[in-house]
Amino acid sequence: SNNWVMFPVPFGDWSRVYVRKSGLTSVESMLVLARTQFCTSVEMRFYLILLSRLISASADKAVIKSKVIDKRFNFVNSNCVGLTSGKMLNFNPFRKDNSKRQFLWNYLDSCEIEFRKSELELIEKFGHRNCDWTKNLDYCEIVSKKPFIDKLCHPLVFQFIPNEGRMSPPDTLQGYVRVENNSYENFEIAGEQLELLLGKGKDVSSSNTRSTLWEFGTASVRATIFPPDLNNISLSRHDKIQGSKTECVIEIHPAYYPSPTEAELIALSNFVRISSGGRPPSFDGRHFVSDTIREHAPLNKLKHVGYGVDSSKEYFIRFRNSTTLDIFPTNQIIDVTYSQIRPAKGPGGIYVGLNYRISDKPASKRSHITLIEERYVTNLHRNTAKKISKFLGVALKETNSDDY
Repeated sequence: SNNWVMFPVPFGDWSRVYVRKSGLTSVESMLVLARTQFCTSVEMRFYLILLSRLISASADKAVIKSKVIDKRFNFVNSNCVGLTSGKMLNFNPFRKDNSKRQFLWNYLDSCEIEFRKSELELIEKFGHRNCDWTKNLDYCEIVSKKPFIDKLCHPLVFQFIPNEGRMSPPDTLQGYVRVENNSYENFEIAGEQLELLLGKGKDVSSSNTRSTLWEFGTASVRATIFPPDLNNISLSRHDKIQGSKTECVIEIHPAYYPSPTEAELIALSNFVRISSGGRPPSFDGRHFVSDTIREHAPLNKLKHVGYGVDSSKEYFIRFRNSTTLDIFPTNQIIDVTYSQIRPAKGPGGIYVGLNYRISDKPASKRSHITLIEERYVTNLHRNTAKKISKFLGVALKETNSDDY
């Protein structure tokens, strides 16, 4: 037909693909469009993968059923960031570091899902409700212009402990597909859409789950089911929430962290290191929640390591890597902690950290930050803990225990 053009696919099982012209006059013009919108051959290949998704599984793998193509093409138009609008640079999961996450952020923005706002801001805007299956959690539905994928039973949600919403954005957003009374069918409904949007994911299933993971740097999307045939335990949640026993859970981890405030930027420019000794706890940016975490442009790696304060001692600062840090007012620090955990059944360890209040109010919730995490050696880094305590003018709290 004159309304379709043939597009060759140089990999996989498909030999060619037919795509509606949409104003293009030839295959060559489509190739020019693709080459000008993408930066590398890898990204071109990803575009071809998306096109190959449009093929109907017919006998000769060369004929397209127009109804199927129209349905799937409409889905692409409505959900992919600029895929058919001439803004294909936004739809790009292959760039390094921050732009990998940017791919997911762009898609969330296209749905108008407000993932950058703090939990408290979202709770104030959308309200919250107690979870139907426990009194220990509340949840907030983030109403958006478009759903993350079709067939979700309600908008994306985040869960939080009652009266403890944070000033940081939600760490994880969740959605649920409960279309069918069969886990595998719900998994397929969600998985087909996510694969079309995000490309092929990684199978991370376990003995009692079926799960696919899509990673974008430190950001991720996961689809998981707990099939009844692989799980003998019945949860109270299944009795209280219809369809939850066979649901497919979608977990979105945007890995978005706020930038430092103006006052914090001034503090960073006057950083005074207390120490850089000891091994800091590992941090890869995945599923980490904290009101203190900030993300900044690459910092001077020689100077900005370890932990310390600004020159006026108003802020405590701990660097995780060249772009990620923790910062909070020193007047919220309660004490320095030094823990020796002797090996027993477990390996034990040495831990140095700070207890602090999450606000300047004396009755506010307490939290903890670990500065050093090392294997057990008697009194290792004890002098470092004393030095930090003296420098900050707060008490040192020591504990000893066995690792049972």
